[in-house]
Amino acid sequence: DIETIKRATDLFGTDAASNGSTYFVRSALLDYIERAIICHEQGMDTQFLVILDEINRVHAKVNETLHGLFDDTRQITIPTAEGSKMIKLPSNFHVIGTMNSGASYVGTHQLDEALKDRFAATTLPPMPKDYEVKKLVKETGILEKQALDIVTVAILLREVAATGQLTSAVSYRGC
Repeated sequence: DIETIKRATDLFGTDAASNGSTYFVRSALLDYIERAIICHEQGMDTQFLVILDEINRVHAKVNETLHGLFDDTRQITIPTAEGSKMIKLPSNFHVIGTMNSGASYVGTHQLDEALKDRFAATTLPPMPKDYEVKKLVKETGILEKQALDIVTVAILLREVAATGQLTSAVSYRGC
């Protein structure tokens, strides 16, 4: 859950101490990256994908750590007690970050401009009415007529919200 990431160590791993010595506890993400590196080095045609959903929910202090996941250098720096460790991401490792942008999304943080520049904004079109009706029927068990009425009202409310007369639109996520 990206929202739980408060420090870079939460993302890649952290130092721990036991019996007077320190050691590095690797994260699942770092293990996944290293599996991608091994497959790449062995010439295996295996692709690795990480989806960081709602990346703007990550704490602002972690933004800089994420840069290397999304830029052309494809390098990440991991802070450890022994110093920083740089890892070059292989070509078979891919990262997708998603976010809802805008002031109306509660719990989100502003991405710094350098990180924001690494994204290509994509706006998803609304669901076709017949598809939304079928999805509502399937997921809630209501009658098709009821779903059609709900979707018709929801579409009207979204249209009004687009003109600025409402502060937010009806989202399918509420189902």
